[in-house]
This record gives sequence, structure tokens and C-alpha cells, in this order.
Amino acid sequence: MLDSIDQAIHNATYQAKMTKIFLTWYILGIGALSVINLIIENSNPWLIGMITVIFIIGFLVGKWEQRAWHDKQRDDLIALRSKLLSD
Repeated sequence: MLDSIDQAIHNATYQAKMTKIFLTWYILGIGALSVINLIIENSNPWLIGMITVIFIIGFLVGKWEQRAWHDKQRDDLIALRSKLLSD
């Protein structure tokens, strides 16, 4: 039983790391490239600002999801493992 919980903790930790990598390199990278492309094309400053805000909101929502779901799931599994070990 503990092996299954250890595997679940490992999976939750991996999932949290992958979410963090995705947020950092994919969303921020694509956001930066998009904004740079808009600047090079001399787009409307309002459009550049709106696109920047949309990517920032997407990043913040992703961080919230990571804390609220992935990290909480891992912490719950660790607490369950501790409780089983203490019994």
C-alpha cells in the first residue's frame, strides 16, 4: 500500500514540476515572442498592452492552479502517507 502512495506522491511531484516548466518556458516564452512580434510590426500600443495583460493573467491563473491543485494534491498524499506510517 505504501508503494502505491509513494508512486502517487512521485507522480504528483512530477506533475507539479511539469506545470511549472510549462508556465515558465512555454507561456512566458510565447508571450514574449508575441509581444516582440507586435512591436516589430508597429502594432497599436493598446493591442500590445492587451496581449501582454492576457499573457500575464494566463501566467497568474496557471500559478494559482498549480498551488490550488497540484501542490495541494501532493501535500494531501504526503499527509496520508505520514498518517499511515504513524498508525
